[in-house]
Amino acid sequence: QPLAQRRLIAAAAIRTGGLRGLAAAGAGSITNGPLAVSFALSNACPALEGQAIKDIAMFCGGSDVSQGSSDDCRLLALAGRGRMLHECRLSPVAAPGGVQGPMSSRSWAISQDWLRLTQQETVQSIAVNDGCIGQRVNTSDAAGPGFDPRGSGCLIVGTSSGRLVQLREALTNSSMVVPERVMHQRAHPSARGALTFINNRYVVALWSNFGSITAFDAMRGSVVKEWQLPEHAKWLMLTRGGSSLFVLGVRQSGAVELYRFPTPPELVLDTTAIADVVADGAGW
Repeated sequence: QPLAQRRLIAAAAIRTGGLRGLAAAGAGSITNGPLAVSFALSNACPALEGQAIKDIAMFCGGSDVSQGSSDDCRLLALAGRGRMLHECRLSPVAAPGGVQGPMSSRSWAISQDWLRLTQQETVQSIAVNDGCIGQRVNTSDAAGPGFDPRGSGCLIVGTSSGRLVQLREALTNSSMVVPERVMHQRAHPSARGALTFINNRYVVALWSNFGSITAFDAMRGSVVKEWQLPEHAKWLMLTRGGSSLFVLGVRQSGAVELYRFPTPPELVLDTTAIADVVADGAGW
């Protein structure tokens, strides 16, 4: 069935009173509690018709989707075998007899010259800085502003060769994003769903082969800290929600687990430190 005829899952909001904490991460304990996940349907995005989606990032109302804002939600999808980014406005499914809201989209090509051809390197995962939402108004989009990748630290990608790279919009081509700097290099790939932003500054990466997560400062391009995850599961994906990190894993028995732990204190914003970074000329 054509992708445009299918309904996309637009949002999954995690509402929980507590899950098992990652004690091994040293982030404090969280008591057991019920988990409720709600899903909302959206009409399909025409730009994604016939595309195989490798990874997605989502934002709503120009703010963190995890905070509950649901107005004007957008989806940024990595497609085209890791060569294209598509931003789509997610409109709610119209009630019978109702008027469907406009579907709008914008696309960027990811430059390929920087990828290592001898290793058949491709882009596998993406993370979007919510602070780069709403800076530019697309005049062709009546719904208002969307993602603006012109700034440094707005878009982070992970590759099949284990590199984490900051991308930005090209100076001479607004429909292309190009590399700005390499933040990190690992010996194994960054899998889809393995990157997320915290507080519009810190990038958190999951390394499934190592069973660990690493935090990076997107302003400085440096490592903040690495945490080891429990060894009983194969950890596959992570995301942030509210003031917590969520990590999805699978046990050898096939049981799926979702762990949550509070945002580590190292990733809580220090306004004094940010002022020092900007004063040193290392800001956005």
